[in-house]
Amino acid sequence: MKSSIFNFVPGSIFSNIVLSDEINRTGPRTQAALLETMAEHQVSIEGDVMKLPSPFMVITTQNLSESHGTFPLPDSQKDRFMISMGMGLPTPEQEVEILSRSQHGMPEAEPVISTERIVEMSEMVKRVEVDAKVRQYIVKLAGHTRSNSAVRHGLSPRVGASLQRAAQAWAAVDGRSAVITA
Repeated sequence: MKSSIFNFVPGSIFSNIVLSDEINRTGPRTQAALLETMAEHQVSIEGDVMKLPSPFMVITTQNLSESHGTFPLPDSQKDRFMISMGMGLPTPEQEVEILSRSQHGMPEAEPVISTERIVEMSEMVKRVEVDAKVRQYIVKLAGHTRSNSAVRHGLSPRVGASLQRAAQAWAAVDGRSAVITA
């Protein structure tokens, strides 16, 4: 006799690094759920809140070459991403290398760092000092984007916080204990 009891089975979102390929091909509800994980590091399931592992990071791609069947992210949600960059296509030499590496199937990736080390490095970044003048500069920069008619959407406070964290990380990589100005 079958029972009607459901067991929760954690899905791939409960990973340390989640790759969401072509986020703009997912529907708005899926996008919203993914953005919740990015902002809150948690998921809500049937009213229950479940924390995601630490560290947690989402890397996502967008399909920019066509718009059929896509659901573009609203501009108000794009500020959840700390970094946005274009990669372009590989050079012919790089493409030959890709073909060589995948000739007998996709190669297996080996871990290059432990989750414990990532958490340790993240804590180190948080300890990097940010002078009040640097914070004022970030706020001034964000303010200029909000009042400049050439900029469609100015930087949100969330973007300012991400910019500060990126500056802290840059300083840590440079072996400094404080963010400096150029």
